[in-house]
Amino acid sequence: MNYGYYNTFLYVAKFKSISKAAKELYTSQPAVTRVIKLIEKELGCSLFVRSKYGVELTKEGEILYEYVNSAFITLTKGEEMVLKAGSLTEGDILIGSTITALDEFLFEYLKVFHRKYPNVKYRIFTQSSNQTIQKLNSGLIDVAFVTTPYDENPNLIKYELNDFENIIIAGDKFKNILKKNINLKELEDNPFVLLPRHMQLREYTDKLFEENGMHVDPTIEVDSAHMVAPMVENNFGIGIVPKSLVKKELEENRVFEVKLDKPLPNRKVIALVNKDFPIKTATKTFIKEMN
Repeated sequence: MNYGYYNTFLYVAKFKSISKAAKELYTSQPAVTRVIKLIEKELGCSLFVRSKYGVELTKEGEILYEYVNSAFITLTKGEEMVLKAGSLTEGDILIGSTITALDEFLFEYLKVFHRKYPNVKYRIFTQSSNQTIQKLNSGLIDVAFVTTPYDENPNLIKYELNDFENIIIAGDKFKNILKKNINLKELEDNPFVLLPRHMQLREYTDKLFEENGMHVDPTIEVDSAHMVAPMVENNFGIGIVPKSLVKKELEENRVFEVKLDKPLPNRKVIALVNKDFPIKTATKTFIKEMN
């Protein structure tokens, strides 16, 4: 039996009248009667009995009504959710991001977007750039926010967002390098606090050292850029971090910026989507309004 037959059955059960059901369905009474008889023939039982007010459900009809009504409620709810998602009233966006991309771009952008589309929901996963891109390539997130450098892929559509500044920081033990504009090469013999090699800030740092003819083995490796400042503050070494990440520590003189004769190259925040997967309406709008 098709969807329309059960829809007719529901209308007759709801109004307890074939004539009222026919009126609501914009069809004739004989057509409604014919459908009910077809359902009864198929199921091998009577679903309605006549009463002085119209029709009443039989015991079998009540059982069928319970399940058919539940099914139609579920279908209707599903249609509503799809329509709401398409109209951006109740869409959801799965976001993967590095901590640095969150700090440098995503937090502020989410505030602006959320004010405009308050009913859109978000799930945010924070990992390294490589792990975030893996999630994107597996279809587990809708959009990825990473920082340069990262491994480019022809399946990924790239949106370049803002640049951000990187600096070298030191604790008060390293006053000898805080008094003048210093050349990066002169820092080579100092202890460094760096991230592991698989992380983007470390790739950026290693490339920087290589371009300046430096060989640096870190004294301490930490697995998050947020851990660099506490280590530097306790004079375990000097470190390279996004400047915005240590704004409070700089203001409170817990760490100090090493003034270089030539500023470190900026990095970029990049948004990525995978063109192999369909992009939801909410995500399309989210991406469109970033630029």
